[in-house]
Amino acid sequence: MDKLTFKTNKSEISITDEKIVIKDKEKRLIQYVIISSICWIILGITSIIRFSKTGDQFLLWTGMGIGIVNSVIIALVLLRTSKSEILKTDIKSIVFKQRMGNKFIDIKLMDNKIRRINQIDEIYEDVRKQLETNYQTNN
Repeated sequence: MDKLTFKTNKSEISITDEKIVIKDKEKRLIQYVIISSICWIILGITSIIRFSKTGDQFLLWTGMGIGIVNSVIIALVLLRTSKSEILKTDIKSIVFKQRMGNKFIDIKLMDNKIRRINQIDEIYEDVRKQLETNYQTNN
């Protein structure tokens, strides 16, 4: 099979028999989520510190909630990768998902990290057909 390239206004996916090449802004997105979550955790810690001075239970519970939720978000993001070139031998499975009207693809790698391909609504079906014929997929 020759190289097939699918383009959107924000990404480009090239599929061959040996590998998948993805050009998007996943690395920047991961960095943004981590920095944002760290800022929220700092806000949660500040809220807990304010509770120790005022005794207001609302500050304690909101601070703990914000801190715990954003810690979980960071943990989940650290399980993702931003690799732009994925060899066929590195792929454990490919899962096609749709959540809240957004279509995306999760490629699970052998090291149990996930490479997510977002914002591909207009080329989703074409990419799906191509990956289903050439790679092991889970639907």
